[in-house]
Amino acid sequence: MSEAEQKGAETLTFDAVGLGRGGLNRATSTCVPENPMEIINTTQQTITFANLGCSTKIPIPILPEAWLQTAGVPWTNYVSRHLAWKRQALPWLPDEKLQDTARADLQAMQLGFPAVDDEACALGLAACLTIVCYVDSFIEEMEPEMANQCVKRCLAILDGDILDNRIGKALSTPFRIVTNYIDEAENPRNSSEKAQTICSAFYKQMLALFHPKTAVAVIYDMKDMIASQLLELDFKEGILLIKTYGEYLEIRNRTFGLMPLLTIAEHYYLAEGDSLAASPDISLLKTQISLMGVGQNDIGGLEKDIQLSNPSNSIMVLATLLGRKPIVSANSLLESQDILSLFEKENQRFINDVVKTWSRIQIRSTRKEERRLSNTLITLCVTHLKWVLSTSRYNIDDVLQGDCIGS
Repeated sequence: MSEAEQKGAETLTFDAVGLGRGGLNRATSTCVPENPMEIINTTQQTITFANLGCSTKIPIPILPEAWLQTAGVPWTNYVSRHLAWKRQALPWLPDEKLQDTARADLQAMQLGFPAVDDEACALGLAACLTIVCYVDSFIEEMEPEMANQCVKRCLAILDGDILDNRIGKALSTPFRIVTNYIDEAENPRNSSEKAQTICSAFYKQMLALFHPKTAVAVIYDMKDMIASQLLELDFKEGILLIKTYGEYLEIRNRTFGLMPLLTIAEHYYLAEGDSLAASPDISLLKTQISLMGVGQNDIGGLEKDIQLSNPSNSIMVLATLLGRKPIVSANSLLESQDILSLFEKENQRFINDVVKTWSRIQIRSTRKEERRLSNTLITLCVTHLKWVLSTSRYNIDDVLQGDCIGS
């Protein structure tokens, strides 16, 4: 380990419980390097915002090019099944839009997890992307009282309770009974009913795609994401006071919504019914990858968040914690270059932590499935950034390519 990596070894501590289990051990396409220390180096990608008049750097590990290549068939081969599910989950959207987004969902998820070659996992990941994007947006639109009620009803649905939508009451059906059906609103009229309809469709899709124990694990992670939305809303409203950057990251790590996807990847590699349970290092690596994703997401959305006065962007939070004026314009950002530098250091620490944990798994783990899983997880440091820089959700003006990202 280099001196720079040793200096970056200080970490924020989070509780991390690995939950994903199940499925067949199908993962054979991802190689395990003979010398895992050979890719411990990192490079940096410079992101320039022309409208803001500044730039910042995002660290990424240098990975073998083969890890970034797609294994198996294009996931768009599964578009008909994903589209059929989206018609149930989002019945209010025009079919033309559903067709376009169904294809885009699968392409985005295959970009993120190129080594995964399994139809059920592809459909599960695409469903996760849908629920994370829509439910988060719907809850943000609501008044606090309605948001609280919506979250409770969504959690009841994901617990497996049958809901009577006429009276809004859960009819107490245990989750372990996996054959029950959710009573959805046929024509969801508002954001709350739409969120519940998506959760109902998601619940049934997970049970249809995965072993029950795996479905429970993925749904558990999704429930945590939805429940934590209320904490983020309280933070945005100034009701919940954050004293440290670590407290903020504990909330954002939950609301970010990456963990259910990582649990599906875990299911792909670790078989059900034997000794292949995830080690503590795999659980830790999942949390570290999620934190890395928060940093990439926030730099990608910086310009948009400034325009919308979104206080939950990491850069805004750091400014507030240091007693600075709110960053509300390009000028105020230019006056906060030290905040950007601090943000870069935090992101470098996240990557250092990821590489250290990945290296420890490669060296110490005696299970090839676990080593392959860790390869897929660390690949997200690159593939997630690719997605952030290419999606229309963000307004990136220029990218200086790093060593491991092609044109």
